[in-house]
Amino acid sequence: ALLRTGVGAQSTASDFAELALDAAETAEILLTIPAGGFAWAEFHSAAPAPLPERRHGHRAEYLPDGRLLVFGGFDHEAGGEERGTRGTWMWDPRAAIWERKADLLLPKAFHSSAVVNGEVYALGDDVERWDDATGRWIQVFPAGSLPKSHLSVAVLGGKIHVIGGFPAELAPAVLDLTARTRTALPPYPGYQPGDHLAFVWEDSGLLHAAGGMINEGVGVQHWAWDGAAWIARAPLPAPAEAKFAAWGVADGALQIFALEICLRYDAAADRWQVLEPPPWPRDRAMPASVARNGLLSVLGGFSYGAVFRGTDVYDPRSGAWSAR
Repeated sequence: ALLRTGVGAQSTASDFAELALDAAETAEILLTIPAGGFAWAEFHSAAPAPLPERRHGHRAEYLPDGRLLVFGGFDHEAGGEERGTRGTWMWDPRAAIWERKADLLLPKAFHSSAVVNGEVYALGDDVERWDDATGRWIQVFPAGSLPKSHLSVAVLGGKIHVIGGFPAELAPAVLDLTARTRTALPPYPGYQPGDHLAFVWEDSGLLHAAGGMINEGVGVQHWAWDGAAWIARAPLPAPAEAKFAAWGVADGALQIFALEICLRYDAAADRWQVLEPPPWPRDRAMPASVARNGLLSVLGGFSYGAVFRGTDVYDPRSGAWSAR
């Protein structure tokens, strides 16, 4: 839907508040500039419609203009034995539709992803970059460069840091996308090959790693890498791992909604805050979680034989959930 209004350039925020915009739609508001023609302000939905396919173990990342890529995962519609899929979909908020896009080069499930300098990367076995100009994936690191699954990644200093996953001997690592090099990342204290699905994120120039599956159990440890050494940080209040969790950095803080506990992390205070549980099953396995405009969107997932297509959106400022 397209909404246009000749709201004056001197209008206040209360003038715009009169415009009720459906969350599934895009509004374009024409601003009148008295001396210089026209300028456009675009207001895009932060909540995509339900996925076009049931899926878990997939990934989702936003492009700079608000379009959303969803790629890989376990394709339950196919009914085959292959765990991974190469399927890629794009949510276009202007048209409010999902569009099928070019496949990944290698099938991926329970993989990871990152955004570096506005470009989306899919990580699992190889590393692929979404080339928006050509509408296809381009391989930037060959197969065998990374664990195939259950890895956690975050970007620090423009480089992708990889922790955990299977095969275990391939992690941890640092990927320099400019130099096309892979170097070892010193493991945090207590890390063992085979540890996987920790919560890994960047905050204020530090790479954090917390919890995860360790030695067939679930951990509470929390370390931060400053580029030279690992620094001990406040441990999780209870064991938690990223397999049965929706999580991401939204509203300037890490938000975790896990099977074991729901938390917000204040990096400045080095303090964990317990949150109310979400309105959906706590054992929701491997949904795609992605943040934009201060909101955390959770797409798909798997629970007790049920595979989700829907999108749930969390607003950290109000603590409220909404469903699509």
